[in-house]
Amino acid sequence: MALPDQTALAPLCRRAMGELWPLFEQAGRELQFQDDSQQDIVQASEMDLAEAIANALDNALTHGSGTVTLHLHQPQPGLCAIDIIDQGPGLDEETASLVFERFHKQDSGSQGAGLGLTIVRQILLRHGGQAFFLLDSRCTLRLLLPLDTQAQVASDKPGV
Repeated sequence: MALPDQTALAPLCRRAMGELWPLFEQAGRELQFQDDSQQDIVQASEMDLAEAIANALDNALTHGSGTVTLHLHQPQPGLCAIDIIDQGPGLDEETASLVFERFHKQDSGSQGAGLGLTIVRQILLRHGGQAFFLLDSRCTLRLLLPLDTQAQVASDKPGV
């Protein structure tokens, strides 16, 4: 089995946002990026993470409301988080766990098979991370990954 890539999350997030930008514009929705991370390199498949980020953004576009912000930060040492935040109401504890179940759809009339967030969670788990909703007043999906502490890859972060 091949070792996963060393992946810099900031440029990956920007590319994923760029690919979905036309859909957000078409829906009249704004998409923002906030990068507060000091180190953003993870040991993970870039292609897999791109799929997870795209699915998470698509979910926010389809089921969320208002501006969607992708916030890259380090909530604690050794971890990097990608928070996808929209202006819709936060989820209660029961709903926050149900949305990751295969074929679960909050809105039965929406397109899709109800697999997007299941795929997101599986990708994150496969790379030693987690995907979960913060129980907050705003709808926030957190993708949490361990940082690659041995990273030798050049990042677009100053001083890394």
